[in-house]
Amino acid sequence: MSPVTAQDYARTVRTAPQALREVRLEVARYLGSQGLEKITDDVLLIVTELLSNVYKHVHDKESLVRIIVRGASCRISVSDSSWDTPSVRTPSLENLDGRGMFLVSQLDPHWMVEITNHGKRIVCSVPVPGLTVRSGLGQW
Repeated sequence: MSPVTAQDYARTVRTAPQALREVRLEVARYLGSQGLEKITDDVLLIVTELLSNVYKHVHDKESLVRIIVRGASCRISVSDSSWDTPSVRTPSLENLDGRGMFLVSQLDPHWMVEITNHGKRIVCSVPVPGLTVRSGLGQW
């Protein structure tokens, strides 16, 4: 993974409803400062769903949120201490849970799980409109 630069966003958070609100505000400000307002809704949806999963399913509730923009791609990752991996479920009227990763997969069908020494990292990418990746750029 790329080192964090001054233009990247990184925050360790103990996931709770109030912290989720703060992270959403910070991420929106970060994207605005980078001129990326067009992707704010998609990035916030992904961050919200991934952090909600940490809150619901990870014992210690700790996570690291990173947003890295390189070339024409915005990479969003959320790391936590659990090795349990999320799955995409088909939404149904009978089951009110399980829509989060379905929504994430609609925004990035190629999202992935990276297993780490301390748990996992969920990684998603959102294209940055109006930019194209040239040879040698956009590499992680």
